[in-house]
Amino acid sequence: MKKQIFKKAVGGWWPCEEKVLISMLEDNYPVHFIADVLGRDRMGVHMKIKVMQRNENKKMEQAA
Repeated sequence: MKKQIFKKAVGGWWPCEEKVLISMLEDNYPVHFIADVLGRDRMGVHMKIKVMQRNENKKMEQAA
């Protein structure tokens, strides 16, 4: 296990973090790598992906 120099980020997500997350998912990076780049917990990244998918589904339902 590598030593963490900085603390993991907690709390709300900045819009720039969301853009990086989306971009890295489109480029098929693994979640653990995305979490390291963003300085977030791996499970927090999984939850953010689920929340973003849920919000997208709601938008699609409302548009229909």
